[in-house]
Amino acid sequence: MYLVILPYFQSFDFSQFFGAGGGRRGGFTFRTNGFQGAESINMEEMLSSLFGGAGQQRQQMQKGADLLTNVSITFMESVKGTTRLLTLGDTGKKLKVKIPRGIDNGGRVRLRGQGQPGLYGARNGDLIITVRVMPDQDFKREGNDIFTSATISFKEAILGCKVSIKTLTKTISLKVPPGVQPGTKMRLKGQGLAVGGKQGDQYVEIKVSIPESITDQQRKLLDEWGE
Repeated sequence: MYLVILPYFQSFDFSQFFGAGGGRRGGFTFRTNGFQGAESINMEEMLSSLFGGAGQQRQQMQKGADLLTNVSITFMESVKGTTRLLTLGDTGKKLKVKIPRGIDNGGRVRLRGQGQPGLYGARNGDLIITVRVMPDQDFKREGNDIFTSATISFKEAILGCKVSIKTLTKTISLKVPPGVQPGTKMRLKGQGLAVGGKQGDQYVEIKVSIPESITDQQRKLLDEWGE
């Protein structure tokens, strides 16, 4: 702190800041020693009186309020990433928002400084976007793992088969072993999402379609097979 000493104090009446009696309420005190006015001057009070207005303004600084909104995207858009054009209701301002790949349902995207203006020079609030991922008929997600299903016939379950499975990036041929049980989950390693440095897998649940009716010959074969 710099203290400027004026050449003449006799004509300056410090009592205008503190009253005729002066005051000593703590802090650094500057003594006038013979000059007219108060016997002692509290420097903290004097500076507060001179510059208190600026301090009050700083106290009134307040960050702008955040704005909240939602966007809906498809499952595959959440896997690959996408963009959305948003229009802010109050101002009509248009913003192009990049939604990162791998975002999960309920994930948030924050755009700093795109909220309400701050007060007295404080920074603006943020725009916070909650992402809703719509359900997909083929894929379900748990963390970085993906779950799908494949339906095979009763005969294929007994004898084994190959089925085409759609992954997030391609279609592959999955070999189903003979005698597979309904509800078995077969793992496709590395075919899930890679988010946060961890690679997920894909799990294929095997479902077996049981015929509602069979021929007499089929019935006979089953009877003989059961013996």
